[in-house]
Amino acid sequence: MNMHAFGELIDGDDTQRAALSGVIPETVNLLLSGHIHAFQAIDLLDGPVQVISGNGGTQLDPMPTDIATNVEVAGSLASIVVSNSDFGFLMLTRKTDGVWSMDAIDAEGKTRNRCRLIGRTLSCV
Repeated sequence: MNMHAFGELIDGDDTQRAALSGVIPETVNLLLSGHIHAFQAIDLLDGPVQVISGNGGTQLDPMPTDIATNVEVAGSLASIVVSNSDFGFLMLTRKTDGVWSMDAIDAEGKTRNRCRLIGRTLSCV
């Protein structure tokens, strides 16, 4: 995850940096990960999109309001970072021509974040 919290920038860990440093094939467009307290979608300009869907687990921590964008992660610029910390789940729907729709849905069934993945490019509303 990439965010400002507790007065500092938190932009991933050493394991993530090693995993994303030039060893992921160009054919991989999405890294889908789990965690225990949040949903986050990150568009890395020089790598695959990373989505963390972990908002169905333990007591949720509030997400900071100043989520960092345009930060470097493993040598790649993260141009889009979308987050929420509501209980819910992620629904991936394959559309035509390799386009994917990603909906972060809350416990009431409402879409909190809607993103679209085309190749390695993410767009969110």
